[in-house]
Amino acid sequence: MAVWDSTLATFSPRIWLKMDQNLIDASGNYGSIQSWVIPPSIQYFNTAPTVNTTGGATGHWINLPTGGSNYVEMQPFINYIPEITNKSFTIGTWFKRSGVPSGNSEFVIGSWGQGQAFMGFIIPGTNDPYGNGGRLIWNFNGTTTGTGNGSPGLVTDGNWHFAAMTVSGGDVKYYLDGALIGQQYGLDLGTTNIQRIFIGSSGNYANALHGGIDDFFLTNTVLTQTDISTLYAATADVALLKHWTGSAWAAPIAIKRYYNGSWQNIGSEVKTWTGSAWRVISK
Repeated sequence: MAVWDSTLATFSPRIWLKMDQNLIDASGNYGSIQSWVIPPSIQYFNTAPTVNTTGGATGHWINLPTGGSNYVEMQPFINYIPEITNKSFTIGTWFKRSGVPSGNSEFVIGSWGQGQAFMGFIIPGTNDPYGNGGRLIWNFNGTTTGTGNGSPGLVTDGNWHFAAMTVSGGDVKYYLDGALIGQQYGLDLGTTNIQRIFIGSSGNYANALHGGIDDFFLTNTVLTQTDISTLYAATADVALLKHWTGSAWAAPIAIKRYYNGSWQNIGSEVKTWTGSAWRVISK
């Protein structure tokens, strides 16, 4: 989706795994991707996921089947991922899952690191002892202490959801669908050396996600709540409408159409072509 791509590009992602078979790696840590099936730094287990060209949140997306353990593993050519070690980054991805996992948890994002270092976006299953089945749990552990925060509602409704997390020293914030869900300040996380990122699996090659994954990214900057909301809105089926005042472009106070003898507010049936898609008009 052109709007999503151009919006995310403004934040200069260090790692951007697009599900249209491309990895944009500005950090130089992951090498260059030459093949979607057997690239030098991404592996699939047990089989390569299905690439879907329509129906994604941002465009292409991959479907991780319900049978077996299928996931994407990203392993850098360096010891650890510096953006995470430095505790100054934003990480995010789109995902969807239909139904609460039966039994154990499933991982949207997992990791493998030094000692207790761990990062995960987790969907607990029906056997979760805390009753969090179907919610999204964010977790970022260093060698000293860890974090944890859960979504207020279920994320297993079969719709696309945008999960993100920002880390700035000991301050961690959690976002779902553009909204700030929770935050923790002044944490003593200790060492956060993480070497591998797993998309759709935990760091021990288990707890595979049975659902869909769209674009994954990591920046070496801490995005603001406005930034996260802007990214989420970049996939919405809405196009902003402005008019020229003679000196500047301005949003209209109200938008109406003349229909059946009277002026009426426009609805979702009125759309505009953005160059890549039809979008509902919004002021």
